[in-house]
Amino acid sequence: MVRLILFGAAWSSPGDILAPVARRVAASFGLPFVAVDVEKEPEVIGRFALRTLPEMVLTDGTSVLWRLAGLVSEYELRRTIRELLTVESGHQPV
Repeated sequence: MVRLILFGAAWSSPGDILAPVARRVAASFGLPFVAVDVEKEPEVIGRFALRTLPEMVLTDGTSVLWRLAGLVSEYELRRTIRELLTVESGHQPV
């Protein structure tokens, strides 16, 4: 199942800004959303090859379909996820 993961930390104010946007966008596509605090779960840094915070990953559980470091607008996040889900499902974008 495809899910959106936001990696951040308590001290990362950009992550605090992005979290509600990412949660809202994921919900609009019916995707699970997970926010991970890398200070509480440091093993994810190596597992997902994180380089900066915040960082978002769209994953299908076995591979990373897309990643973004830093902030993104809600519009751009919606557009990107829509395109990726269209490609994953094999349908042409509308």
